[in-house]
Amino acid sequence: MKLISLNTWGGKLLNPLLDFIKEKSSDTDIFCFQEIFSGGEGDKKSKDIESNLLSKISKILPDYAFHYQPGATPYRHGAEIVKEVIKDKPLVGNATFIKKDIKILNWEGFLTYPEEMKKEFPLDLEGAGILLDIDVRKDNKEFSIANIHGLWGGGPKDDSLARLFQSRRALESLRGKTVPKILIGDFNLRPETESISMIEKEMRNLIKEGKIETTRNHYYEGMKKYKDYIADYCFVSKDLEVKDFKVLPNEISDHQPLYLEFE
Repeated sequence: MKLISLNTWGGKLLNPLLDFIKEKSSDTDIFCFQEIFSGGEGDKKSKDIESNLLSKISKILPDYAFHYQPGATPYRHGAEIVKEVIKDKPLVGNATFIKKDIKILNWEGFLTYPEEMKKEFPLDLEGAGILLDIDVRKDNKEFSIANIHGLWGGGPKDDSLARLFQSRRALESLRGKTVPKILIGDFNLRPETESISMIEKEMRNLIKEGKIETTRNHYYEGMKKYKDYIADYCFVSKDLEVKDFKVLPNEISDHQPLYLEFE
């Protein structure tokens, strides 16, 4: 099967993004998207954010079923709340689109840093913190596909209590599964963090194995400022057969798409 993961940047580069998705849909079984808005009023934009991005993508992917897991709070840019987005009450979250010839067995979506944790460890980060996990079957083979968007704070992607908790929570959600597993998406983490290291102890890090130098591009203004060249990762369990993994060159967001072929 072939899978593409991408943080869509809220659809700021809408036309190139939709063209890319439509083109790749002819040969892609699963799309894992992060930063997908849904529920905005009409086609209204707010600061180049597409408040109905989920609807726009679903229209060009009629042969796919999808699940959507929103976050708990309105989308933020740093400390500034996008007031028009809140007024229209759209949600932002993760969406996983799966070709209809693949059977969906089960799915679960949750926040990686739930509200009750904030009482014990006040959240010093803003936005995201979402995991959408879907179990699928094709040709008598079963897989678990976990689509993650890690907590974001607007600055360097270093360890924090919240991010460490997030990695533990993601691993715990996958440990009980006996099928090959994929954990993929925008983690908002540097490669040298303990938050990444703890996942590497249990799963293969295909970004590291492939010696990938960056998953970002010139649209991301903080790349050189914070030296945040890698934010997106693909981790797989050791029983997953990887046929190909690479970062695609298409600049359709401030993140580059990740491509995984497996069986």
